[in-house]
Amino acid sequence: MTIEQNTSPPPVSNHHSAVTSCQTLLKQSPATSTGVYWIDPDGGSQANAFKAYCDMDTNAGGWTLVWSYSFTNYTHFNDDSNAITPRPNWPAKNEGNVPISTISPLNETDYNAMNFSLWKKLGRQFLIKSNINNWLMCQPVTGSLVDWQKGDVNCTITKYVADPGESASAPSKFSPYINYGPMFHSTCFTLIFPWDIFALIWAFLVTPKISAEEDRGMFFRIEENACLVDENALQSENAHSLLTCAQMCRRDASCKRANFLANKGTCSLFGEGQQAKKLERFEKRDGYFYVKKVVSPGISGPRGQSIPLHSGSTQHSAGHSCLTLLSKYPTLMSGVYWIDPDGGSQANAFKAYCDMETDGGGWTLVWSYSFTNYSHFTSKSNAITPRPNWPVRPEVDVPISTTPPSNETDYNAINFSLWKQLGRQVLIKSNVNNWLVCHSGNGSLVDWQEGDVNCKIIKLVIDSSISFSSAPSEFSPNRAYGPLFFLSTPWGSTSYYFDGFTGNHWPTHDPSGSNRPNQKKNVWQRHNQNTSSTPGSNQHSAVTSCQTLLKQSPATSTGVYWIDPDDGSRANAFKAYCDMDTDGGGWTLVWSYSFTNYNHFNDDSNAVTPIPNWLVTNTVNVPVSTTPPLNETDYNAINFSLWKQLGRQVLIKSNINNWLVCQPVTGSLVDWQNGDVNCKITKYVADRSESASAPSKFLPNTNYGPMFYSSGRWNSTFYYFNSYTAKNWPTHDPLGRNKPNQKKNVLDPHGNIFIRAK
Repeated sequence: MTIEQNTSPPPVSNHHSAVTSCQTLLKQSPATSTGVYWIDPDGGSQANAFKAYCDMDTNAGGWTLVWSYSFTNYTHFNDDSNAITPRPNWPAKNEGNVPISTISPLNETDYNAMNFSLWKKLGRQFLIKSNINNWLMCQPVTGSLVDWQKGDVNCTITKYVADPGESASAPSKFSPYINYGPMFHSTCFTLIFPWDIFALIWAFLVTPKISAEEDRGMFFRIEENACLVDENALQSENAHSLLTCAQMCRRDASCKRANFLANKGTCSLFGEGQQAKKLERFEKRDGYFYVKKVVSPGISGPRGQSIPLHSGSTQHSAGHSCLTLLSKYPTLMSGVYWIDPDGGSQANAFKAYCDMETDGGGWTLVWSYSFTNYSHFTSKSNAITPRPNWPVRPEVDVPISTTPPSNETDYNAINFSLWKQLGRQVLIKSNVNNWLVCHSGNGSLVDWQEGDVNCKIIKLVIDSSISFSSAPSEFSPNRAYGPLFFLSTPWGSTSYYFDGFTGNHWPTHDPSGSNRPNQKKNVWQRHNQNTSSTPGSNQHSAVTSCQTLLKQSPATSTGVYWIDPDDGSRANAFKAYCDMDTDGGGWTLVWSYSFTNYNHFNDDSNAVTPIPNWLVTNTVNVPVSTTPPLNETDYNAINFSLWKQLGRQVLIKSNINNWLVCQPVTGSLVDWQNGDVNCKITKYVADRSESASAPSKFLPNTNYGPMFYSSGRWNSTFYYFNSYTAKNWPTHDPLGRNKPNQKKNVLDPHGNIFIRAK
């Protein structure tokens, strides 16, 4: 479901320049394509702006997606267990039991809903799209979905999903409170009742007396302000809702139609023969409905999801485990799925990686680890890292993880308390040791119980001449600094020892089962699975900078990598964007910024935004960021204290000014030092004839931010990073005259600063 609106500010790709709606964006930039953009419906501080999906194509475009939903039991569509899921946080009866979402959906199969209180701020015209029903565009008259107001609406069909010959005209009325959700209907309009039509929201709880074959084809139609005379009723009973009345007819195979009189709370069931008769005296009174069983219109199947609903594709369809999912859907491939091991509320469901191929598949990845010193494997400094939060001695010093790993080189671990809920059979994979599958005996890893286990080798990573012919048969949970699998005696026949202490012992991975360093040697990326990765591809292989990474791996392409500028514990490593192409590459992106008022560039209200946490006067009023930017339009900044650890050579890129590479001489941006710099132009954004030579001086704190200039500060400025929206403006002048000579009419004006060593 999507909503359209009628207002207009500036185009956007970040929260600092968010617009009020998708329609606003389309009016501002008519060539904008369908996709995700930042919006701020209340139009106030952009601190509460968020990403939303904009449909820029359907019916002239400008639609903001407010809700994407699926079904709990589409295959048995008219079963009581079927309902839409999730639902928005609109007012509804307490009996509604599907999950509520207030998370903005980012595509049409991201099943979530924007906070309902924001819908009316986006507009009152709405578009309803479904791949199992015709599309509608509705204007409010006296009724309104976003105002939760009962009354007339003016709807048109914008796309036929069903055959036009099997489609009625569009609905003309909206009712917000029909049992468990709103509905769109007509005065005597035939609706296929109840579950999906026009985004109709219902939850059903009956067990039919009819056969499964009949059940699959059973739907209902509703006519408001019409009923049958009840002289020949099969039976009449109390019913608190239209839903209950339909359930009663559905349970009784002889019932073909029914009357529901809401003002009396009665339901009358009828067999064959009677005809509906319009009762004019009820026309202006609410709650009189005629219900009739009809044949299914032949819906072929939902195309809004790529895999079945209960296959772990969303949080609300989480499976108990990967094995549960594979058992239900044998064609599922390895990948990330939602699981809920405790089987309760899906509020605590999470994404997990499922191996659907190894040894029959159905394996849930609970731990991915690497080593602290693989190159010196038997050194006391070598241990597995990170470790799960299992019980071990206090000396164990490697990091603990309770974050589910999303792939086999995402070094993390699911909370150990959940492992036993996933099963007791264990698969151990490593690219430095043979793979094992172990069944619990009286010993068990997941139960942390010492004793016998029944293991088999399922893949030889090491040549069979080195590998021991028998798999381990014993498990011990806490020998020194971690659990181990061995054959007879713990230290004489160990195959796997998960040592987590970097001050004693080492993590045996011995295919010969003799507790020796017989692990596979010279493996590029050492971990517990069978693929390899490059430096910087995860936290535990973080490099000190993008330049370091390029030197180690010259073929590395531009992208996001893990870095650790202080080169200490990888616990404080983070992801950063690396430009591996410009001027030799190896640049670490430290700042991406935009402008507060680009369209009035030399107005006092214009400034760069956000700014790094560098030293400036207290009057500076734009947001400060210490979050690493992950691309050139992710407007954020790495903590300024880290810049000098990345180098002192600076690359300034902008799409409204020429690009510069500057070497420090006596002046330095990263050292915040006034003085000379040696700059060159690496790319002309402005015409060469309208560009001067590069600046030669740097000043760290001119009023409200640093500047690059040539002689006199205010008459030869190329870049001035003004960050105060009440005075001055952020010069980006390719002529170096401190004038508004920046490139004009740029859709997404921005700039970036990168750092590398000389």
